[in-house]
Amino acid sequence: MVLNLIGQILVAAILGGIIGFDREKLSKNRKSFNFAGIRTSSLIGILGALTPLLYDFNISFAILVVASFLIALVGSFLLNVKKDKESGATSEIAIILTLIIGFLVGLGYLFESVFLTLFLVLILSYKNSIHLFVEKVSTKEFKYGVLFLVLALVIHPLLPNADYGPYGFFNLKEVWTMLILISGISFVSYIFERIFTSKNTIYLTSFLGGIISSTATTLNLAILLKKTKDDFKIQNAIIITSIAMFIRVLLEVSVVNLNLGISLSKVTISFVIFSLFIYLWKNQKKEKKVEITNAYENPFEIKQALFFSVFYSLIKLTIGFLEAKSGVYGVYISSFVSGFIDTDAVSLALASRNLDSLDGKTALMGIILALVANQLMKLILVTTKTKRLNYKKLNLFTLGIVLVASIFFYLPLN
Repeated sequence: MVLNLIGQILVAAILGGIIGFDREKLSKNRKSFNFAGIRTSSLIGILGALTPLLYDFNISFAILVVASFLIALVGSFLLNVKKDKESGATSEIAIILTLIIGFLVGLGYLFESVFLTLFLVLILSYKNSIHLFVEKVSTKEFKYGVLFLVLALVIHPLLPNADYGPYGFFNLKEVWTMLILISGISFVSYIFERIFTSKNTIYLTSFLGGIISSTATTLNLAILLKKTKDDFKIQNAIIITSIAMFIRVLLEVSVVNLNLGISLSKVTISFVIFSLFIYLWKNQKKEKKVEITNAYENPFEIKQALFFSVFYSLIKLTIGFLEAKSGVYGVYISSFVSGFIDTDAVSLALASRNLDSLDGKTALMGIILALVANQLMKLILVTTKTKRLNYKKLNLFTLGIVLVASIFFYLPLN
């Protein structure tokens, strides 16, 4: 029992010291008053760890100790506000949390206390990034984020989980789950794009844009390609957009069907390696700066959500029907044709069908065909928009993707 208590005191002191280190560094950089540095925070952590023992020994004494601590903390806050009227209460709240972390250690919740400490330090350390996030994200975008959380955490659990219609093509909860998955990935990427990219970071913008909407980003780059003579740089950006699409589809499929995702990862890795090879081929050492802006106002639009829901259900119905009537080749044809419109819906529908009745090899080949079709569509989009055919990198890239995909048709699933 003594060793256990000593261990708890040491852990609480270390965790408190970690929090105090961040606060002390900040106060020295600002040359401002801070109530708790490393030593004080360590002592507060120890106080929290001893509180359960004090409570068992004498409840009144434990309450008196905690109350005295809180009074001292309030006094520190008032003194800090008097010296700096723009000062917030971040340090004081961090101190209270340090006490709670120590208390959790004293109760034996070691993992939870370590997690809370690391999470708290993460928030405290990235103050500038958090404020930059608030500045760059508009009120409209924030409302979309709240709406997404309502759809995911409030409405989704209430929906019925039952199959309706021929081949069980419509399941409201399943459609909603897929919609949340797609929207969540797109929304997070959109926020990252808003915060961490600028008009000059064309490759990063293209990658994040490819995760949000590879088609919209490719169209935007095609318009730019028509206006500029810097062909190779824009072609590289389009290739990066396709890489983002490959990674996004792999992530979506893996969430829905892990086994199929593992099989698809081999294809994705092959696609990405070949894409990087084409990207580096004849790459210019000094590239001119090319400005690009995003091609979307917000990835979480009601119209897009409705389109995805309807299209996803129709693809499931089509795959079920063609699988029953035409077998494997029917699934391949529907996957390839649907890939020209939306790879996400096709890939998720195939992943879902694989969990029911569709064999893994057919589902995997269907996803590959959808990816190939989407890449062909991108090339058609670029050549149509710019009215040019002689894009060496894009033509070679698309041909290579088709050849790499063809190889997997002759390889075993595992």
